[in-house]
Amino acid sequence: MEREHPRGQGKKLTAAVEHWFGGGGQPNPDLLEDAKAYNLELPPEALAPVDFPVWAENWPAVELFLRCSTQWRSGEPSALGPCGVYGLDYQAVLSVGSLYLPAESNMREVLEDLQVMERRALELAYERAAQERSR
Repeated sequence: MEREHPRGQGKKLTAAVEHWFGGGGQPNPDLLEDAKAYNLELPPEALAPVDFPVWAENWPAVELFLRCSTQWRSGEPSALGPCGVYGLDYQAVLSVGSLYLPAESNMREVLEDLQVMERRALELAYERAAQERSR
């Protein structure tokens, strides 16, 4: 069951996950591969890492998501997690949040934003796993 984000659609949050999942500021690997295949020299700006702007109200969730990047629950691939990953360990997320988020942060709102990001990260991981299986 897909749950609506309580404060909007979360498009900026999912875009941040897509940026992170795609290499997190690294030059576009497809562009590099294409340039190499055609023996083209790319201008320096094409090789520069790409920053992703994060709105101030989204920063706590983005920071927590990045700090918890090693806190995924995983196991053998199954219907629950076709790539072996099936969600963040929320106990770890809450512990990391209590260490790093400012005291005035609304943890409930941050967690809801983080869940939007988690859902998109899982979608991308599942898509990548399906692509690799079809090769």
